[in-house]
Amino acid sequence: EQIFRYRYFIQATNDSVPTRVPSQSNRLVYIGRLAPQKNVPVLIKAFEQYAADHGKLSLEIVGEGSEREQVLKLIRDSPARHRITLYPWAEDPEAVYRRARYIVTATKSEGLSNVMIEAMAQQRPIISSDVSGVRDALLTVESSDANDSVPNGRYLKSPAGFITGIDDIDALAKAFASAEDDDLCDEQGIAARSHAVERFSESVAVEEILVGINAIIAKGGSGS
Repeated sequence: EQIFRYRYFIQATNDSVPTRVPSQSNRLVYIGRLAPQKNVPVLIKAFEQYAADHGKLSLEIVGEGSEREQVLKLIRDSPARHRITLYPWAEDPEAVYRRARYIVTATKSEGLSNVMIEAMAQQRPIISSDVSGVRDALLTVESSDANDSVPNGRYLKSPAGFITGIDDIDALAKAFASAEDDDLCDEQGIAARSHAVERFSESVAVEEILVGINAIIAKGGSGS
């Protein structure tokens, strides 16, 4: 039985900035399980729609799971098959992040994604469906429409990436097209890394834990 290590925070500082900026890559990268919840077929269909009119970007899928054969067949049958690549689990996920332009996901449900936070720490912006935790991670919580659903066929542009409705192939294809903008890509990458370091770094996580422990101790000492 294989045991996967889970990290509750990232190890990154403002001094360890990646040397390769995201616009140097033309790869949209999905990294994760190939399972129904992850909705990888929707990513492929959205990329096909994008690729019909745009030639700049490719799609890289990295992972294993119960839908591997289905995903492989979709790629083989796709009119954009020469621009879609499927890889097995990566021994070094950080290397995968560094070769990406955007990390992409069409997941149907998710907590705060560890992959997303790690990718942001590598200065990679995100294209994601609108699931729990995404708006917080992508710095959208202060916008006036933060609690509104994303309209069908449209995406929500955030400082650190793009957010679409769940199963919205049209919106994903449009977000992929917008991801061609080099200046915007690097701008979102910088915002993504800054937020990851400020919110999810080891020092911040430890500080929050200590604050919580001290609050519990103070409450117990008060006799309440």
